[in-house]
Amino acid sequence: MKMNLLKTVVISAVLFLQFGCGNKEQDQSSKGLYFFTNMDQYYGFVDPNRIKKVNFARSGEYVSYSDSGEQSSLTFYRLVSEISDKKLYKAEVSGWLYSELQNPECFFIYSADSAYTKVYDFQSTSVKNDLSSVKQWTKVSATFYIPDTVPPYAQLRIYMGNQSHKTVYIDDFAIQFFEKK
Repeated sequence: MKMNLLKTVVISAVLFLQFGCGNKEQDQSSKGLYFFTNMDQYYGFVDPNRIKKVNFARSGEYVSYSDSGEQSSLTFYRLVSEISDKKLYKAEVSGWLYSELQNPECFFIYSADSAYTKVYDFQSTSVKNDLSSVKQWTKVSATFYIPDTVPPYAQLRIYMGNQSHKTVYIDDFAIQFFEKK
């Protein structure tokens, strides 16, 4: 009797963990408005060549970086329609940057294009003045307003650009999209 009860409890717990409580509203779509990577796992982001293992990562073991050879970090890359069925109007971006150089020429960059052939929107925001600390993780952020002219088939790219010709690291990269009401 006790063994059957234990089996029932274990099986129920496994089924609950695997399938949840059956709330179909949460399970209807894998689309989300919030994307985050600590560089150890980077779903929704591309270019794993821009990631390396370091002993000073802010969280986890890996960071993304940009340097004189490659001036962009790991890039968030998604079609608008993969993010939301509704119009997006804003993206709030944040990340933690680390540099051995004071006030490096760094930017958060957002673009919406059609496979690099037609640019619907392009914006960049300098975070140079936020990076006065050397060899310390510093949180930086930017807000991008997405115009109505960006179609659902546009490719959104968000990344850190670096024109300082020195290595700058980024960790805990987060992007929050907001839908028009």
